[in-house]
Amino acid sequence: MRPPLRLLPAVLLVCLCARPEARADSLDDAFAALASNDLPRAKSLARPAAEKGDFLAQFVLGAVLRVTGAAPKEGDEAEKWLKQAAENASRAAQTGDPRAKYVLGRLNFDALLWEKDDAKALNWFRSAAEDGYAPAQSQMGFMYEWGDGLPRDLAAAATWYR
Repeated sequence: MRPPLRLLPAVLLVCLCARPEARADSLDDAFAALASNDLPRAKSLARPAAEKGDFLAQFVLGAVLRVTGAAPKEGDEAEKWLKQAAENASRAAQTGDPRAKYVLGRLNFDALLWEKDDAKALNWFRSAAEDGYAPAQSQMGFMYEWGDGLPRDLAAAATWYR
């Protein structure tokens, strides 16, 4: 099952909020290609950083492959990169990296690698949001606004959106 294309804006948000000092030039170019909806170019540009172990690049590469891949081979490759992203993000999350927490939240919320688990996603998003990570704060607002994974609460949504 391929996740819906609604995932791509979330992937892009992760990319745009990555710390600049942590990104290689090719990864910056991959993010720009993703922003312009040039998914084949984004895949090819994210691959070198993914191969070097960058969990953001692994997440981007795996998510784009999962969303766009029609061939079984691409599905297998997507799973490989998403598993590596999950492993590397798990290690980084243990050190408090909010980007890693957000990636783990996305993996659970969007059912990219596992069955959708709103409770786990919410825990990861909340932790990253409380660390001040803007994409996670926005996601918390979205979840409260739409009642997606938790009860609808517009006041709580407004708090997170601020």
